[in-house]
Amino acid sequence: MATSLLPFTGKDLPRRNLGAALPWLLTSLILAMVPLAAELPPWVPVGFVACAFFRQVIEARGWRLPALGWRLGLFAAAVGGVMFDRRDLGDPMTLTALLVALISLKLLELHTARDFVLVALLGYFLLLSGFFYEQSLGRTLFASLSILTNILALARCHGAGGGSATGRTTNAGRRPRGGRLWPTTRLTLTLFGQTLPLTLLCFVLFPRLEGQFFRSLTLVNRAKTGMSEDLSPGSVEGLEQSEVIAFRARLPEGELPAKTLYWRAFTLSVCKGLAWSRGNVEGRDNGRGGSSSSSPSAVNNPPAGVVRIAQQITLVEPHGHKWLFALDRPLAVSAVGFLQHSTGDLSSYRQITSSVIYSVESQPSTAGGLSGGSNAAAPGAPPTLPPDLRANYLRLPSRLGNRARELAKSWRAQQTERGEEERTIAQRGLEFFRDGGFVYSLTPGSYAAEPAQALDEFLFSKRRGFCEHFAAAFGTLMRAADLPARVVVGYQGGQWNPFSGHYTVREADAHAWTEVWLENRGWVRFDPTGFVAPERVEYGAPAYAALAALGARSDGGSLETEELLGRLRQPTGWRWASQQGRFMWDSLEQQWNLWVVDYDAPSQQQVFDRLGLNALGQKVFQQLHLGGGAAASAHREWTAALGGGAIFAVIGAALTLGALAWRARKWWLARRAEDPAVRLYRQFCERLTRLVSKKNPPRAAPAATADFPPRAANEGPLDFAARASRALPARAAQIAEITARYVAVRYGSANGRTLAELRAAVRRFQ
Repeated sequence: MATSLLPFTGKDLPRRNLGAALPWLLTSLILAMVPLAAELPPWVPVGFVACAFFRQVIEARGWRLPALGWRLGLFAAAVGGVMFDRRDLGDPMTLTALLVALISLKLLELHTARDFVLVALLGYFLLLSGFFYEQSLGRTLFASLSILTNILALARCHGAGGGSATGRTTNAGRRPRGGRLWPTTRLTLTLFGQTLPLTLLCFVLFPRLEGQFFRSLTLVNRAKTGMSEDLSPGSVEGLEQSEVIAFRARLPEGELPAKTLYWRAFTLSVCKGLAWSRGNVEGRDNGRGGSSSSSPSAVNNPPAGVVRIAQQITLVEPHGHKWLFALDRPLAVSAVGFLQHSTGDLSSYRQITSSVIYSVESQPSTAGGLSGGSNAAAPGAPPTLPPDLRANYLRLPSRLGNRARELAKSWRAQQTERGEEERTIAQRGLEFFRDGGFVYSLTPGSYAAEPAQALDEFLFSKRRGFCEHFAAAFGTLMRAADLPARVVVGYQGGQWNPFSGHYTVREADAHAWTEVWLENRGWVRFDPTGFVAPERVEYGAPAYAALAALGARSDGGSLETEELLGRLRQPTGWRWASQQGRFMWDSLEQQWNLWVVDYDAPSQQQVFDRLGLNALGQKVFQQLHLGGGAAASAHREWTAALGGGAIFAVIGAALTLGALAWRARKWWLARRAEDPAVRLYRQFCERLTRLVSKKNPPRAAPAATADFPPRAANEGPLDFAARASRALPARAAQIAEITARYVAVRYGSANGRTLAELRAAVRRFQ
């Protein structure tokens, strides 16, 4: 039986409806607030949960709501607390905290249907605020659960699907329980399911003239990676245990050895000893026209004969800077950034404040080591370093200790005395770290505040450090040995996902290494960490962290270490199941970023191309007779808009026709289900009522029509015939004939001929 819905008024909500709907509303709001809890001041979510709990207690115990004075006091305290904590009203996080605080206080005065609907709508704004900070698949699924709960709360509030809006009580005076849960749940799922097709169509086909769907929502500029443009002892150490995903990379070549995966971020050229920072040579603020930047045409035309490694990079977490990641040394990049030739780094034209997807091609770097490698010059490498850059890459801090200088000069002296290649200087440096008792430690402890003093302390005393310690010290020693050097910061390694064929690089993979300039070979990568802790480079940071936790170390390939690494690479049992589950979820996240978060105008253009809509748009656009550059520049935007408009017009017409067809189908099914005799007799009664109205118009004889109301459901056909004959004496014979035939068909044992005679008699009655 259908139930009446509550109007959107300020009247008190029946306790039956409020008691049935309030828990679901509170659950929906809590689900919407939980993803924001880490971003808000701690007291804001705590206060929200306290207000929600107190409001439920009030409803369960039947207490009165807090007085106006209490509510005003709490309002002033909440607003004052947010402003004191955040101090910036223009900050989106401040506005989000205010929204949560005001929703909390609104719960303490919720008692009408208008209040309930208002709080439910504010819950949607709270959900939208969560997407300002993250648009991941997990966040979207969590938000969908909150939306379903919100719709369920509204359905139970209005008594739809099985609840009652009357608020009646039982004979014992106790308030009855809310209606059954399943009818409102079914209604909620139905409404949610009906919106999905239209939502998908709007998402795919709505015109996108510029920007991306979710990217335009990202209002908060946050640095999530934790990297900075200064390298100092301990700057990368805090990232070692972080599971936050920095980026994902898809390589057409497939899986590569972990020791070859050096993901370049940015270069440091200012040497301070055990600390390094960026300088002018890096072109920190360069853009399209910067001196060290390259034009798009130059970037996309690398030297001939260079081996390329193609990658598609998805930056998951915004870092608030301009650097872009690339494997080894980048050669070409898509339109989001440019290449700085002086450093070999990629830079974005704007700060990375949201997820970004770009394509890049790289050249495998020449790795230096104790074997020396090849003497051949890398394709496209300049034979010599320009004097100004060479001087910059040889500059040392004035307070560098004598012991470090003397150590480096001894390597240069040996190379000169023996007439060896310059690379032997770097090899002796690697031997120094390998055989000098150095230890790779996740917790190396603190060093002197002065970087030059810290260098001596690291090299000749503690000899315990992290990757940045080794990279910074090695680079400083190379400069002291009169070899141009720089430090590169990025990531090393990554986890291969066999389901989607991409690498997932996490903050735990953060790494630093050194590049040394060798004549006729260019910049050569040297990673002293790989000679102190080979497992870190060979198997990646997660495997090394697991080895470190169990106390295993490399000792020439011990059986214990090899067995443990085998278990890490090929887990069994629940470890294998857990790993596969993570791979599947990570693959879904990758597809979500590709097809949803970064669905922009070019992506939509590809969809329109497959549907043939761009061809249609081009034909229509040509009818505008725009000539020259005006037509060429506007064609892409007009094509997208025209294609989206045409699709929406077709969809609107299809939905309208579908609705009309559905109503016609329902009418036809109801008509077929109705008894033919009943339908004919109903038509006869309607015609008879109209004839009486024509004979006695309301203005001439209003009492006549009032004395002949339409046939009621409980009025028998014989009684109605008698009343109709008195109103229309001239039609008494026809009325009696039709009534007799109807009674015979409906209540007697009449055949098909009698039904046909009834149909003919009704047609004659006009």
